[in-house]
Amino acid sequence: MKIKIYQDFNEELKNHWRKLEEESYLTPFQSYSWLLNWYKTTGLPLHNIDLFIVCLFNKSSVDLILPLGVKTIGKIRRLEWLGGLHSDYMMPVVSKESEFIFNDFESKWLKILSLLPPFDVLHLTKQVPRLGDQDNPFVNLGQSKFMMNSYQAIFDGGWEEYKQKNISKNVLADSRRQRKRLSKLGKLEFIISNNEEDRKRFTEEMFLQKRKGYQEMGVLDVLQVPEHRNLYKNVPTDLGYTGKIHCSVLLLDKKVIASHWGILSKNTFYYLMPAYERGEWSKYSPGKLLLENLMIWCCKNNIETFDFTGGDETYKKIWANDSFPLSEVMKSYTPKGNFYLSIYKFKSILGRIPLIGKLLKFFKLMLKK
Repeated sequence: MKIKIYQDFNEELKNHWRKLEEESYLTPFQSYSWLLNWYKTTGLPLHNIDLFIVCLFNKSSVDLILPLGVKTIGKIRRLEWLGGLHSDYMMPVVSKESEFIFNDFESKWLKILSLLPPFDVLHLTKQVPRLGDQDNPFVNLGQSKFMMNSYQAIFDGGWEEYKQKNISKNVLADSRRQRKRLSKLGKLEFIISNNEEDRKRFTEEMFLQKRKGYQEMGVLDVLQVPEHRNLYKNVPTDLGYTGKIHCSVLLLDKKVIASHWGILSKNTFYYLMPAYERGEWSKYSPGKLLLENLMIWCCKNNIETFDFTGGDETYKKIWANDSFPLSEVMKSYTPKGNFYLSIYKFKSILGRIPLIGKLLKFFKLMLKK
């Protein structure tokens, strides 16, 4: 066993990573392209993350990549997965052919720890429970806590079969009624971007609609921070083996009444950044109609899974037929780490009080400006 730790995104690491992507368990959020873009747009400029990307070699091949970094919060150094706020799933990149990493994982992790620089606390969030047919060993590295569920629509057959089995007749009837109402006002079209110009235009529409939604709901407007917008604007359309950026809109004549920014990856569609026009348009449920269009499109194009990703929003439960839990793991390695865990638990309790939770999110955003 050989371990090498990279502190930058260089060509050697890129070659190892891209090769492993083709034969590993991962999501687009673990791709080299996604994380490089995240690091350039938000990880470094906003958080000054120190990279410690671990490659574990079994003989001559890389069996495991751990996209890790250290974030310094005051005087506390926190080891975490790379990807931050906008990466919906966190996990290692593991070769599908490897049993090596799963055998006596604890001793391998201890060896990796001995090569990493000192840090105070391990905090791994949004962790998936399984890597293929194996349990994710990183879920149990420390104190594990349920965060949220992740919801999916698994298509076994066409759209007609899926909706009859899984979606309420009342929901479908309302969609038909709203389409009829909108069609009386103009031409209703579902459009998928097929060039860079459309992708940029649809992305800007998504920003505008999403930000209006944040303001109307009184929640944290993460897109107020330019670096967060840059993540979506600068990510390459082609994420290599892990997929491509997919942008779409619902038009009424030339008016964008709903938009979506997501990723199409092999047989999975990731539903990530939906938005819609507020005000007088809300009564027509344009966001729901675009969601339905996207699900129908996936069925027609033999996409097996429509992934709503993490979050227990009601609409996901209405349209999905499957789910799995996401967890976080925290473990202290120093007295400062113990202090971090105490503060984190206290903030979690306060965050469940609505007004205080909003204030905490507001001040956190102000500090990032």
